Amino acid sequence: MGSIGDYEIENGDLKKYLGPGGDVKIPEGVTSIGDRGFFGCDRLTGVNIPEGVTSIGSGAFSGCRNLTDARIPGSVIHIGECAFLGCSGLADQDGFVVIRGVLYDYSGPGGYVKLPDHVTGIGTFAFRGCHRLRGVRIPKGVASIGEGAFENCMNLRKVRIPSGVTSIGERAFSWCESLKSVILPDSVTSIGRDAFCGCRGLADRKGFVIIRGTLYGYFGADTEIRIPESVTHIEGGAFNSARGLDRILIPVSVASIGQGAIRSIWNLKTVICPAPYSEAGYYKENPFENVKNLVYLGGPPTDFPKEYRARLCRGFFYAREHGISEIEQWREVYLDFIGHHFRAFFRNVEEDRDLLLLLLQRDLLDEEAVRTLMDHFSKTDDVEVTAALLQYHRENFGTDVPGALSL
Repeated sequence: MGSIGDYEIENGDLKKYLGPGGDVKIPEGVTSIGDRGFFGCDRLTGVNIPEGVTSIGSGAFSGCRNLTDARIPGSVIHIGECAFLGCSGLADQDGFVVIRGVLYDYSGPGGYVKLPDHVTGIGTFAFRGCHRLRGVRIPKGVASIGEGAFENCMNLRKVRIPSGVTSIGERAFSWCESLKSVILPDSVTSIGRDAFCGCRGLADRKGFVIIRGTLYGYFGADTEIRIPESVTHIEGGAFNSARGLDRILIPVSVASIGQGAIRSIWNLKTVICPAPYSEAGYYKENPFENVKNLVYLGGPPTDFPKEYRARLCRGFFYAREHGISEIEQWREVYLDFIGHHFRAFFRNVEEDRDLLLLLLQRDLLDEEAVRTLMDHFSKTDDVEVTAALLQYHRENFGTDVPGALSL
């Protein structure tokens, strides 16, 4: 890399501008302006880009708020995201910065805004954090809405997305809390991650924000919820506002769960999943690592890697306690696992006498486990369990438990 006057240039790529600002003429021989090449240069007032430059990188002039004149030659065939974000000096009389059909920035008064008819794309972060914005009408020629384009426009209430828009970027409308309705035309074929997360105003009567089968948010007050069967995907930010949830039932229809969706829920104790492990890809991404009880109804616990199984067994005890009868079809497999890992589940077994009797019937407890249980139950009035433990010990280990009560 070498410095030529006020520039750092490498193989024709202008990496960084080092000069004092003012009106700048980029040297001949430069073929591209790199990412963030003039970023934040608020003393820059004009730039003359020579013929031969073919690319302007992402954020190249971002934050150059006093830039009032940018001369872009026909040789430029690529302009990156946010290339002119924050360049309010380039705005027209209504506050729009539009270059080659892309709206890069808005600095107008807000309210209800109609975008210029020649706009074909809304750039990344173009309206982000514009609290003055109340409504926006997008012209028919727009094909894309960029990442975070309307993010955190908290007073945005109305938006008309016309037929012709094919893609909506990540977080495009996230945290637009006042947004009341969004109708997506059939032309939209791509919606980025968390595009409508935090949009409280879009919630249905039960508090769910669901758009095209994706759960973007939950704003209800219930501590136990059943996610609607219309949901096929749960976004990563869906539960960012849910703080009181204790139990979630995820239906079979859900095929994927965004990163961090379940982990973000404070105090969540139980997740109930009916979907088979082989069909729901989210199991392998382990979104339940902070959940105490994982109630899996789609198959036996042996479907899962070993690191899941303790949580699954706790889910088995929870299901029995709460009358979730579907778990019983896998009872034998759970009993075998619990019997071989008894010490990890002693308190659960101690509180579930029916399960304890089943473990005894199937000869699944070792002598130390029986002695521990005998010590506990000999202090209770449960004659049936005490007798069963004594008999089990005699039959399997040939002696009575030392110090046990005689019946």
